[in-house]
Amino acid sequence: MTTNQPSTEAIEMGVLGSALLDPDKVIVFAVNRKKVLSNSFFLRYHNIIWQTMLDMYEKDLPIDVVTLSKQLEQNKGLDECGGTAYLNKLLEASPVSTHAEYYIDLLKESQTKRHVAQISTELLQATKNNDLDECKRLNLLITSKIDEHFSNSTEAERFPAWHYDDLVAYKVPEGHIIAGKGWLRRGAGCLLTGGTSLGKSVLAEQIAVCVAAGKNIFDCIHVPSPMRVLYLQAENDEETLQRDIISIVKFTQADTSLVQQNLAIHHLYGLSGTALDAWIENQIIKQKIDLLMLDPYQDFIPSGSNINDAGTFLTFIFNLNRIIKEHNCAFLLVTHTPKPQDRENWTARESVYMAVGSQAIAAWARTSAEITGFKDDDSIYRLRFGKNAERTGIVNDNGSLVRDLMIQHSPSIHEPYWKVAESQEEPTKNRELINKIILLAEEHPSYSYSEIAKELGCSKSMVGKYYPKK
Repeated sequence: MTTNQPSTEAIEMGVLGSALLDPDKVIVFAVNRKKVLSNSFFLRYHNIIWQTMLDMYEKDLPIDVVTLSKQLEQNKGLDECGGTAYLNKLLEASPVSTHAEYYIDLLKESQTKRHVAQISTELLQATKNNDLDECKRLNLLITSKIDEHFSNSTEAERFPAWHYDDLVAYKVPEGHIIAGKGWLRRGAGCLLTGGTSLGKSVLAEQIAVCVAAGKNIFDCIHVPSPMRVLYLQAENDEETLQRDIISIVKFTQADTSLVQQNLAIHHLYGLSGTALDAWIENQIIKQKIDLLMLDPYQDFIPSGSNINDAGTFLTFIFNLNRIIKEHNCAFLLVTHTPKPQDRENWTARESVYMAVGSQAIAAWARTSAEITGFKDDDSIYRLRFGKNAERTGIVNDNGSLVRDLMIQHSPSIHEPYWKVAESQEEPTKNRELINKIILLAEEHPSYSYSEIAKELGCSKSMVGKYYPKK
């Protein structure tokens, strides 16, 4: 253990001062990563201050010297803790919150030393009493406390080694599948990519509703049970969300009570970095989230960042990866595509690289889905499962893997949702519909584009594209 370290008081002041400087980051890190509780502090007045801060954080109350003073005063503990003057002194003990981890590690070390010292005193007494069984028990307890300390302090288990026998014996833990055969799975990330204005947010919302209600996605990606979904978005206001969610719930026939209970949507425009991570982790804990969704990635990176730099994405995803693994939830990340000319002629297995930015995004994703349109027909779109498509569990009548799913927008822009297209043929192969447009136009020259589109169940733009020219 560390030697020549600061005094117990200085260590505890450093932790409390760091938490006052940046409560959202430090308190979440201290409690969830380092298991710092009020009894981690030796000095009673520090114990009281920390417990008060935890209570305030749990209630979403702002935490600073002024608010903490008032709360301590209400609890009749301000004088015992040295008053407001002492709280200001705490800030001086840790001038920047980046020192937090250093002080927290020393705090946990001091706590372990106290526990070992206390047990050692009991061991000495047991030795004097010639109680060998008690000596054995206390020796084992000391070893356990020390092992626990170093286990919690090291990062070694964060990246464990897998050997052959481990892989042979591995089974997917029960309850880890959120959708498909692991297309959405706890502790792993899925990438949903689409161009601007294609409707990827509506698709993301539809996935959220289906998971919340326990409905199969597109009636073909299995959702085993209703689960809690945290959907974070930055681009849609309440009016747009109202239109989308109500329409999707109606179309999917989702149980509204389950959607009410399990789906939480938050507008987080402008939040990024450690503030975003801390907020997300806090909500995952509070709401017991099974699936985290972030829409779109680009709106949650710090202003001025180079979106094409691998470091930008790796910095963004580092803490989020830890969060989804530690709290055992799945993660669906929505991203934009680059310009249309940059994404032509992608093969099925390459399509995961369509996400704008670094290839690190594609490498991170366990599974993916990409929405693309067709030049000659905007009434139908391809949803391609580019990475690990077999995880969707979708097969055709012959039992073969379905990598591409043809999907369509709802007939009305006022009630948006996505549905599986009746024809799973690509538009260039679907000459029958084109021939029907031409035939109907010739037989009924007075029909408008809208009337033809309504009768054939296609878009006006498609009718306009193939309407016979005079």
